Amino acid sequence: MIDLLRCNFHELESKKAPFVSLDALYVPVDVFFLNNATHKMRSRAEASLNRHQTPILKTHYLDQNLDNLRCVRADIAEWIDGSVKTINVVRNPCDVMASFLAFEKSFRVIKDQREWLNLSGANWVRHVTGWAGRQNCLTVRFEDILCDTSLVLDQLEVFLQCERETLVRLPPKFRSRWDARLARVKINSLCTEIYVTGDSTPLADCFNDSDLNEFKDIVGPTAKKLGYDSI
Repeated sequence: MIDLLRCNFHELESKKAPFVSLDALYVPVDVFFLNNATHKMRSRAEASLNRHQTPILKTHYLDQNLDNLRCVRADIAEWIDGSVKTINVVRNPCDVMASFLAFEKSFRVIKDQREWLNLSGANWVRHVTGWAGRQNCLTVRFEDILCDTSLVLDQLEVFLQCERETLVRLPPKFRSRWDARLARVKINSLCTEIYVTGDSTPLADCFNDSDLNEFKDIVGPTAKKLGYDSI
């Protein structure tokens, strides 16, 4: 979504200095409250917030009421509450969990996968519905960005009240780790993705039917409201 906005709306274009990390092209707001964030990461986010006239903020872990940000940076939380429009990007929860499971397993051992799946599913429901309930929020499905990009851009143009480019541009993905490294040299990379190797294993191949049915009972009602009828 970040790169879709940057590529298709002139007001949301962003640049950075050569050899600076790609997250300087947006504001990773989570670094202000995550314990493992470094001073350098926070300084870079602060600089991006101040440098761009219309900055794009990105979050995975920010509470919808902003409490975890408010306790460390009340000024930014108040600005978000008063001025920011929210784009809530959602994805099929089965695909989300498959990707999240692969990520979690890359650095720790999950002792009880069933418990992990149910807890993660409940957190997904809380996160998705919580952000959708905020004022000035547009919910967009990840799958629609890929399959019907023009329609999504039309929705964004109306919601953001920004004129978009005539030519629809779906940002390219990095083809290799070298592509990602080369992008750091540029001042205006079209892509800011975090490059990872390999694909996640489908959720159905990681859990038995009983575990999956319990998970679907948790996420199913919310998923169906979002148009994921096969859950």
